[in-house]
Amino acid sequence: MVPDQLRKIRNEWRSHPAVSDLFYQENLMGDIIRNMQKLGYLLAGLGLALTLIVGILIHNTIRLALYANRFLIKTMELVGATWGVVSRPYLWRALIHGLVSGLMAVAGLAGVLFWANQKLPEIRALQDIRLTGLLFGGIVLFGIFIYILSSWVVVNKYLRMRMDDLY
Repeated sequence: MVPDQLRKIRNEWRSHPAVSDLFYQENLMGDIIRNMQKLGYLLAGLGLALTLIVGILIHNTIRLALYANRFLIKTMELVGATWGVVSRPYLWRALIHGLVSGLMAVAGLAGVLFWANQKLPEIRALQDIRLTGLLFGGIVLFGIFIYILSSWVVVNKYLRMRMDDLY
């Protein structure tokens, strides 16, 4: 909120017959608003950093899981399978794992929202069902995207390697 919006709200409230006067310290409200904006930027940065860390951890986990299949991947290529044929089963598995992971994350977040609604009923007024649905869909799509991307990168890495480099 900016001071103009606060003045508008103050004038609106003053027009009600039950309100005789309304007073607030403008400089204090300005400080509160600036601090809330700084906190918002800090939390957004923290969220991006955690998202990056989670992406790196997922990629490393997939890389370790596919490390055991590096000889199978190379053998399939050596017997004449194209890169698409070799990578297709790994990408389908990544799609399924990403979907399941995204749905698990959505279920956990939905549980937290349900608990918060039970403990703080006032929070319901702030919730927008469309934005919540978009958030849930974005989480599922992000889970699928990161799994497929990581699997594709790792499988192609092993396909590009020479046989001697696999050891």
